Amino acid sequence: MSTDLQPEPVDIHDDRPPASPGPVPTSPASAPAPEPAPAPRQHPVRRRVSVLVVVSSLVAGGVSGGVVAWLVGGDGTRTSAQAGTRFGGDAMTGLADVAARIRGSVVALNVSTTVPDGVGGTMTHKVAGTGFAFDRSGDIATNAHVVSGARSVSVTLPNGSRVAATVVASDPDADLAVVRMQGASLPPLGLATDLHPRVGDFVIAAGNALALEGTPTVTVGIISALGRTVSFSNGTTLSHLLQTDAAISSGDSGGPLLSASGAVIGITTAGASSSDEALAQNIGFGIPIARAAPILHRLATSTSD
Repeated sequence: MSTDLQPEPVDIHDDRPPASPGPVPTSPASAPAPEPAPAPRQHPVRRRVSVLVVVSSLVAGGVSGGVVAWLVGGDGTRTSAQAGTRFGGDAMTGLADVAARIRGSVVALNVSTTVPDGVGGTMTHKVAGTGFAFDRSGDIATNAHVVSGARSVSVTLPNGSRVAATVVASDPDADLAVVRMQGASLPPLGLATDLHPRVGDFVIAAGNALALEGTPTVTVGIISALGRTVSFSNGTTLSHLLQTDAAISSGDSGGPLLSASGAVIGITTAGASSSDEALAQNIGFGIPIARAAPILHRLATSTSD
């Protein structure tokens, strides 16, 4: 199992001044008994709220990604260009067709690594994640944290068969990696690098949720916010992330986040989870494909180990 990383709190400052006390009588002769003196002015309240954000890969034997992240940056908003097509009328029409069409390009990743066993030896560590074909060569895009330290990688194809694969290259700072299958190729998904998503646009997430057997799990939501920043306990910070309320589960890391027309607008990387101090629901994050695509193409041309 991976090392259990402890959470770190995020301080949220409430800088609103305390309410002003009511008027104090100024005529002792005619005024009723004096009221107690108002409480002294208090300093702004500092509340400690922890929101756990876990990378969405699945570790055999338990839900973990080996890395814990914390949501940072108050509003995290950025100015964004207008998004592409808006979906009027029955916006859900055609989503089932999109889900069926993209399944042939989404795969489950099965990764084995070696980690310390805590008693001076090592043990095999298995991680499940998601990937998708993104170029004409059939290379697979995924998250770097899914394949970090991989000793072996295999890919479960849409037809259920499993093939060996290698990690071509990865960029941990961007949390992106490219995996190449041996003796197999899949049709690539279209990358919407010229589309600027807007808050409220419908999105589809597809992934290897909880490493369930069969076809990828597909969920639907909207873009909830743009320009989010997440800092991970391993020192990595990802910025300009898309936030979505589409359900994101362990095992979904590296999966595509798609527009309602089926074009990839992002790569799923993390989901928020409640802690003892704060409740988090329907908060997931994805790397915008406009930022990811140049990195993926660079990685794909790197020399494999």
